[in-house]
Amino acid sequence: GYFLGKCRPDLMRRWNRFLGVNYFEVLELPVEFNIDKKTLKGKWHTLQQAFHPDLHEGKPEDEKQRIAEASAQINHAYQILNDTYTRAEHLLTLQKIELQHQPELEFLMGVMEKMEWLHETEFTTDDLEELQSFQAATEESSTKLVQQIGDAFAQQDYKRANGLLAKLKFYNNMVKVSAEVIESLPKE
Repeated sequence: GYFLGKCRPDLMRRWNRFLGVNYFEVLELPVEFNIDKKTLKGKWHTLQQAFHPDLHEGKPEDEKQRIAEASAQINHAYQILNDTYTRAEHLLTLQKIELQHQPELEFLMGVMEKMEWLHETEFTTDDLEELQSFQAATEESSTKLVQQIGDAFAQQDYKRANGLLAKLKFYNNMVKVSAEVIESLPKE
């Protein structure tokens, strides 16, 4: 478990999905989309203090191994629940809903057009304001989408949450790429 989570978090998620691990239970939190980040961090910190491998040096090897695995699971649960996208993904998995990876074609075409603009345009520092405006608008759309996902989960409308989550992945990627483009502009 520890090695898998450290080196291949994607495989750890699939493995835990197979095992039916509930990360909310691992961190002793209510199973809901809108969680308080301060409470999440506090629960993680408290559990990590109790299960940190360095605090159990004198224990037998098998017990140290179980403690190390518990510590890795606690860390992995924190990583999953701290991220909006993976938290929503986990909630859908707990409902045994297959994740929808592709939004509707019209949305995809719009995203492809924007990504093409970001990747193929030779931007200069003169374009900084336009890029920042694009990034801010994309971040705002992403924030609205997160609120809609939260509403869908609150209403137990998992199908809608799933469809919105598929869009969120694309918005998050556009924010990331626009930040990279801005960062790559020559400094004045």
